[in-house]
Amino acid sequence: MAAPDAGKLFVQFAKVGLSGFGGCLPWAQRALVDQLRWIDQKTFTELLGIAQVLPGPNVCNLALIVGTQFAGWRGAAAALGGLLFAPCLIVLALGAAYAHFGHQPQVHAALSGMASVGAGLLLASALSLFRGISRRRVDVLLAMAACTALGLFGWSLWQVLAVQVPAALALHAYTGRRDG
Repeated sequence: MAAPDAGKLFVQFAKVGLSGFGGCLPWAQRALVDQLRWIDQKTFTELLGIAQVLPGPNVCNLALIVGTQFAGWRGAAAALGGLLFAPCLIVLALGAAYAHFGHQPQVHAALSGMASVGAGLLLASALSLFRGISRRRVDVLLAMAACTALGLFGWSLWQVLAVQVPAALALHAYTGRRDG
């Protein structure tokens, strides 16, 4: 398959942006990996890992990385522009509607339901991403340690990275010597 140009990147990331109420990540994964097959699951997981440690929204960083890989700076601009253009217009319209109707109890009920859907999408995305990581015990252990540090102990991402990066390097060096 030929690499997508800036126009295709814009259109596909616009579809992702319009699909992603509550979070675009599951839709980006579905589009890039399952439907378009521009990248495989392992590559998606690796690129997402890079996107997560960069400042800014993960899916925006992912769009920039994917766009750059396929079409340079034009691809990066097209992917990010496609991802954000229509949702920005929708958010402006919804903000104006909320300013007018926000006091209604039905609005609060709808927002509560949307939060539940967003949490479900995030969980589904996490489970899907887990498929893309190695099943070696050391990798599963590192993933569980990161989840525990973030979720139970409330560590920041930077604290987890400060501990896990050296630990991962040491564990992989040790298991690589032992296995090889």
